[in-house]
Amino acid sequence: MTNKIETLYTTIATLLNTAGISNVLRIPDDIRRIGNYFPMALLQEGTQDYLLTSGQQYEYDVVMNIYIVSDVIEGQSKYMNDLQVAVFNQLFANANLSGAVRKIDPISVDPGASTQLSGILVNAGFSEACVVRQISCRIKLLDARY
Repeated sequence: MTNKIETLYTTIATLLNTAGISNVLRIPDDIRRIGNYFPMALLQEGTQDYLLTSGQQYEYDVVMNIYIVSDVIEGQSKYMNDLQVAVFNQLFANANLSGAVRKIDPISVDPGASTQLSGILVNAGFSEACVVRQISCRIKLLDARY
């Protein structure tokens, strides 16, 4: 097998930059780098479900959670909805991230997401600090067994 997860992170980060999110970090690698650079996205790799197919190839699904974080206070619902649309327009413009994966689909969006990140508590909704929205995606990859 090859490490397709790193390619996946790079591809998603590039698309999020295009959507207007310049600060894209990984959980847990970049927790120490979280600062006041908004909007930001935190990428978290979820479960991987494998299926051995013909020809000794693995077809597997990776769940990727994308936490969009903003510090907008006035009109935050509209701002986060617009940012979500910009992210969707980039991530799901085609079904395969321009050939980087076999397929990508949204699973869910949680506009009231909360996540505990190494002692940093981030809650969605009205806060003096920030707003968080979680977008979960299912990504299908294919890899050879070596």
